Amino acid sequence: MILPQFYVDEIIKRAILEDINYIDVATDYLLDENERSNAYFVSKADGVLAGADVAMRVFSLLDDSFEYTLFKKDGDEVKKGDLIASFSGKTVKLLKGERTALNLIQHLSGVATLTALCVKEVGGTGASIADTRKTLPGLRALQKYAVTCGGGTNHRMGLYDRVLMKDNHRRLWKGGDPDELDQAVRAARKAFPKLDVEIEVESIRECESALKAKPEWIMLDNMSIADNLVLKQTDEPQFSSLHGLNMKKKTIPAYAREMIGKYDIRCQSSDQEVRNLSGGNQQKVILARELESDPDVLIAVHPTRGLDIGATRFVHDQMIAARDRGVGILLISADFDEILEMSDRILVCFEGQIMGEYSGKNPPIEEISLAMTGK
Repeated sequence: MILPQFYVDEIIKRAILEDINYIDVATDYLLDENERSNAYFVSKADGVLAGADVAMRVFSLLDDSFEYTLFKKDGDEVKKGDLIASFSGKTVKLLKGERTALNLIQHLSGVATLTALCVKEVGGTGASIADTRKTLPGLRALQKYAVTCGGGTNHRMGLYDRVLMKDNHRRLWKGGDPDELDQAVRAARKAFPKLDVEIEVESIRECESALKAKPEWIMLDNMSIADNLVLKQTDEPQFSSLHGLNMKKKTIPAYAREMIGKYDIRCQSSDQEVRNLSGGNQQKVILARELESDPDVLIAVHPTRGLDIGATRFVHDQMIAARDRGVGILLISADFDEILEMSDRILVCFEGQIMGEYSGKNPPIEEISLAMTGK
């Protein structure tokens, strides 16, 4: 993502005007305006850098004599103590611009760092991390740029570059008939043939309708327990007669009620949105969906993080039962006790390298502990 210089300059000028207004009462009256100083930007924490050039531009706009050298570029991983930039200029200009420059580089690096963490979490899954329009007023372009520095992708920039029909649009379209969303997609494509069309759906029924018109994107949002439970099985004859395009609407609620009982999902009904469940019950929905799809291998990444004792025990019991049925389970966890309790074999990883392999029966705890530190 390339940001036009004039766009960045306008953001910086507004920020400087907000901070300085017409005078810096301390700097302008206490310091010699011709004095020069050298300065440095040093990383105070590990993270991903974003906004280095933007920060330097702050000083360049204030001081024609400003000079700098960047030792790290946007998108680079930085460690605490790393030298990011050295620069020199008129002391009064450096003092006037330092807070604006720091605000920008710190905020943008924070966005990039958090994005990188999210990207890492979904690594190898084929999923990507995309941003939204929920940005700070006036900073959207910079914040979206920071997302790309962290390895994320940009969704639409605004209301003008993609047709996105959200829940309010759907409800207002011909009375909100969920079986006529394909008509809405066709109408949007006819009006804006060169733009991607995206539609937000909250049920398999709505998704089925939208798919008839083949929109470029479909966003799944706030789906019910019932729909979540069959997401991986929509092409099964039990639920569909046309490979996912003719859903058997009576079968899904009955199946959901069965799974709610089998996996002890505490909810009001199968129509309840999953997002309104407790963390433990959300995890049970995921567990039911994955295990009932009859997998050969199940990858469980921190499956009990944040769960209470009862929910943790339930999840463990279900994983052990699946293991006993012949499902291969790869458990990835930072919970040492969970690893010791659940594992038949234990692999210890440190900074991307396997440090050792151990039997889950009578594991050498001290040796494993040392391997966890890289020794």
